[in-house]
Parts: sequence; structure tokens; C-alpha cells
Amino acid sequence: MKKKKSIALWAVLFWLLIWQLGSMALHRDILLVSPVRVAQTLFELAGTRRFWASIGGSLVRIVGGFMLAAVCGTLAAALAARFRRVEELLAPLVLAMKTIPVASFIILALIWIGSKNLAVLIAFLMVFPILYTNVLSGIRATDDGLREMARVFRVTPMRRIRFIDLPQVMPYFRTGCTVGLGLCWKAGVAAEVIGMPVNSIGERLQQAKVYLDTPELFAWTVVIVCLSVGVEKLFGFLLCMAVRSKVCKRHVLVDVEECLVQVLERLAVKALAESIHRLADDVVVLVLVSRVVAGSAQAVDLGRRHAEEDDVVVAHCVVNFHVRAVQRAEGDGAVDHKLHVGGAGSLCTRKGDL
Repeated sequence: MKKKKSIALWAVLFWLLIWQLGSMALHRDILLVSPVRVAQTLFELAGTRRFWASIGGSLVRIVGGFMLAAVCGTLAAALAARFRRVEELLAPLVLAMKTIPVASFIILALIWIGSKNLAVLIAFLMVFPILYTNVLSGIRATDDGLREMARVFRVTPMRRIRFIDLPQVMPYFRTGCTVGLGLCWKAGVAAEVIGMPVNSIGERLQQAKVYLDTPELFAWTVVIVCLSVGVEKLFGFLLCMAVRSKVCKRHVLVDVEECLVQVLERLAVKALAESIHRLADDVVVLVLVSRVVAGSAQAVDLGRRHAEEDDVVVAHCVVNFHVRAVQRAEGDGAVDHKLHVGGAGSLCTRKGDL
């Protein structure tokens, strides 16, 4: 799996230089403040208590809405994949969430719930359709052959979810989280700017706009960018720890193919061993039964049983059995109706000696 390319430092320095040159060319901080002035303002704000209170309030609201959307979107996708009626029921709702503008949601939410929890609802509405669609696509992309193999090998539901479904869905889920985190921060802060809840970044942005404080406006914008990137990295790390991925550096990397091969090898070896054990047990029982039957047959003295026919000879009771015609005394012919037995240990027919 190829590593995701990060932003090069020289590119960041290049655009900062362009920003600085543009500010120097305009020479009006109210239009375009320089990055040096923004950094100074940011350090000044960081020394105040209200700065951290505003960050904490917005962080709790927006991240709370995102987590709620992640849980609800994943559960709804699982139900939709299992029951088609659920998917048909949620289709109009998801379509409305995707198409209705964020401003319309914000205005309606202000009427319904007020400004305190406005960012929570907006973040939820923005993230839910993304995660629902991605997780549903990931579930349907799971190989049916793997599911059939899990059913044949009688894999427990928890092991099937952990080793088959989770590795298949995780890339889709992580992509949805990456997109949703950036979107929920933009929509959540926009909702705070309109609603102006106490101790929020949106409130500080609105105040900076009213007082035409461009350096503070840029400083809070930098804070929003840093929070969005930091939350995304932190969530990726926590997600990596949750699924116990083998390759966890800066991003959540799940080697689906290697994981599935190892799991299927273990399942196949286990099933093969069980089959061999069952086959060995059957063979042992068969051998024991055959030995018992053979031993019982050998224990019967067939030489002492009565034969149904007159001319039956029990061969296993006869040793050196030689039969020939009896010669006359003159040696010129055989005696009629006479039988000579030479060297027989025992010749038994109908319990009589011949």
C-alpha cells in the first residue's frame, strides 16, 4: 500500500511568502494582514482565558455532532445492508440532507432548538449522509465468497465482523470520516457565526467582523484550520488503536489482503484439523468393529456344526487331506464305492469320521 503524500514544507513556505508580499503591496491591514501580524495576534489571544474557553466550547459541540453522526450513520448503513426496506425508507432523508443548503438548516434549527446546540445538529446533518453512504458501499463491497467460507467454517459473528467485515469496511469508513471532519468544522463554525452561542469560535469571529479586526479574524481562521487537522489526526490514531491495525504511523493503514489471507489460512487449517480428527475417530471405530467381528467368527468351532448338505467338509479342520480310489488286491482296478483317505488329521461331516 502506498503511503499518502503529505504537504511539502516548501509549498507552505512559498504560499506564506506570497501572502506576505501581497500584504506588503497593499499596505492595508484591514484588507490583507500579513502572516507575521497574524502570528503576533494569535500569541496574544493564546494568553487569555476566553480564548481557550471558546476553543473548548466549539470543540465539544462540533466533535459531539460528528461522533453522533458516525455512530448513527454506521448503524443505519448496517441495517440498510441487511434490510432493503430500511434502505428505501432512509433514501429520501439522506437525499434531503445532501441537497438542502446549510444556511436553510441553520435558520430552521435556530427556530427549533435555539443557538446553544445549533452546531451539534448542523455537524450531525452534514456528516450523517457521508458516513451512511460510505459504510453502506463498504459493506456491499465485501466478497460474497468470504462470507460463504465463514458460514461453511461456522465462524462466529464477532470473529466474522472483526476479520472479514471490518477490514473491508474500514477504508470506506476512514474516507468518510476524513471528508466529514472537514465539512463538520466548516458547517459547525458557520452555524456558530449565525447563532453566536456563548464561548464559541463563531462568536469571536462575528465580533471580529463587527469591529473590523482583521488580524483577529485571520488568527481565528488559523485556529480553525489547526483544530480541524489536529482532530482528524487524533481520530485517525484512535481509530487505528481500536481496530489494532498492524501498520499505524501517521494514518490508519489496514492491509486488507494480508489480514484476510492470514485469517482464512487459520480457519482452513483449523477446519482441516477437525476433519482429520473426525476421520481418524471413524477409522478407529471401524477397525475395532472389524476386529471384534473377525475374532467372533474365529471363535466359532465350525468343525462341530451340522451341515445342511450331505457332502460338506469343513476345510479348516483338515490337515494333509489326500483322497484317491481304493485299488483292488490284484492292482488291476479300483474298488467300487470305496474311498481311501490318507494322512488326514480329522475329516468331519455331520459329526462322523469318514
